[in-house]
Amino acid sequence: GGTKVNGQYVDVLMDDVTDDYAKAMRMQVVRGRWFSSADDAAPFRAGVVDENAAKKVFGDQDPIGKKIDVGEDTGEIRIVGVVREYRKDGETMSASSMLFRRLAPDHKFGGLMRNIVVRVRPGTPADFEQTLVDRLQAVAPDMSFRVRHMDQMRRDFNSFRLAPIILGAIVAAFLISMVALGLTGVLWQNVTRRTREIGLRRAVGAAGSAVHRQILAEVVLLATFALIVGSIVVLQLPLLGAFTLVTPASFTAGFLGALATIYGLTVLCGLYPSWLASRLQPADALRYE
Repeated sequence: GGTKVNGQYVDVLMDDVTDDYAKAMRMQVVRGRWFSSADDAAPFRAGVVDENAAKKVFGDQDPIGKKIDVGEDTGEIRIVGVVREYRKDGETMSASSMLFRRLAPDHKFGGLMRNIVVRVRPGTPADFEQTLVDRLQAVAPDMSFRVRHMDQMRRDFNSFRLAPIILGAIVAAFLISMVALGLTGVLWQNVTRRTREIGLRRAVGAAGSAVHRQILAEVVLLATFALIVGSIVVLQLPLLGAFTLVTPASFTAGFLGALATIYGLTVLCGLYPSWLASRLQPADALRYE
C-alpha cells in the first residue's frame, strides 16, 4: 500500500503482526517501543516502521505518535516505534519502506493470521515439527499446516533471485567469448597484412618490444574512440529515467566496470597478435607476397 506525504504518494510494504513478532525475529527497536497488550485499549491501531519508512514518510521529524494513512478502512494507525532497516525478502531485496501493523488478539484490527513464526532452542530434535503440527491440527482441524525452515526458505529465495542473474552471466560470457575470438582474428589478420610495414620498421632498428607496444597502443586507441561514442549514448540513460530502475551508485559502478572490462578484453585480444608482430624479422618482409 502507501501513504501520501506532502501531496506525493509513498510506497509502503505492510505486514500485520502480533506482539511477539519482534521477539521472535530479534528485531532491534531504535526509537520508541514495540506494541504490546497495553495497546488493547487504545482507540487507534499501533504501528511500527523501519528506519527507511521513518525517513521517507516523516523526513527529519520524530515519527513517534504520528498518524499514518495507508488508504485502508482499518482505523487510524499511530506510530509507536522505529526498528532497524528490515528487508522482508532477504539481503538481495532492494531497500524498502516497512510498516508493521498490530494484529490484536481480539481481531479489532485486521483479520486472521496466515503464518506463524516459531523460534526454537538450538538442538531441538526434528520430531518436534510433527508434534507442533499435531497440536495445531488439534486446535484447528479444518485447516492444513505446513512447517518450513526459514533458513531453507532463504536459500530457496536467493536461488530464485540468482537464477536469472546466473543465466544472464552465462549468455554474457558466451557473447564476450565470441567478441574476443572475432577481435583476435581481426587483429591477427591486420598484423599479417602489415608484415612489410613492420618488417621495414624492424630493419631501421626498432626493437621487438617497441613493435609490441605499438600494436597494443593502436588497439587501445581504437577502443577509446569507440568507447567515447558509446559513453555519449549510455550517459543519456539517466535523462530517460534510468535512475528509477537502478541507483546512481549502481549505474556508476556498472558504467566504470563496463569500461574496465572492454579495455581489459581489448588488451587481452591484442596480446597474441602484437607478440606475433614483435617476432617479425626484416627478412620476413622480403619473403612476404
